Amino acid sequence: MDRAVERRAAVKRRLGNCGVVPEFVRAVDGRCLSDSEARQRGYRTSRFHQPLQASEIGCALSHFQALKLFLETGEASCVILEDDAEVSPNFIDQVRMLESSISGWDLIKLENRPSAVKGPVVARVEGMDVFVSLRPGFGATGFVYSRLGARKVLDSWGAAFSRPYDTLLSKAWRQRMCILQVFPALVWEDGGESMMAGRVPRSSGPPGLAGLVRGVDRLTDSLGKRIHAWLVSRWKVHVLPAYRP
Repeated sequence: MDRAVERRAAVKRRLGNCGVVPEFVRAVDGRCLSDSEARQRGYRTSRFHQPLQASEIGCALSHFQALKLFLETGEASCVILEDDAEVSPNFIDQVRMLESSISGWDLIKLENRPSAVKGPVVARVEGMDVFVSLRPGFGATGFVYSRLGARKVLDSWGAAFSRPYDTLLSKAWRQRMCILQVFPALVWEDGGESMMAGRVPRSSGPPGLAGLVRGVDRLTDSLGKRIHAWLVSRWKVHVLPAYRP
């Protein structure tokens, strides 16, 4: 956000400590969008899920905006960090090692949470386990995107979305995207006050058609992710021999 002057300085200082010169992307403030403006920019309500809050709409649009800026460059890949990201001291070298030792990926998630560290390990790179996550949702603090991965995300949801950004990525297997994840994390939230303040816990709601649809979706999702992870780990991801598990 333009108003987050102190946060901008903190991010610049943190990344500067490990040799990164960041390019800042002006975030979209969802609270400044009218309902019609949000629809014009791709937000769609869902009859089976609760409407997104203004901050969630703004967050998704901000990620899409960053991806579009990346695709305007000639770079083969990029790292996109949210503004509350802290990174490991050897961040640059670790990201370069991941990119040079593994191919076939669309996105590499650089953060993790204990409950999400689950899936087939495809590589071990300089002390990092790289796996096809069965739970790639739960935050979008830091990702590496390939050009193809960025294009897939925008083609899938850039013109129409109804879920939070991290939830969209948890459905990426349906779009045949290959998302890898690392452990230990190279990126984590700084624990400060979130610009996403105002979010409230979501309830599953009363039983009925919407609840049934969500239940079937969760079951399909669980089975689909496991099949997708197995196929990706066997056929899509290619690892240099020195880094095979």
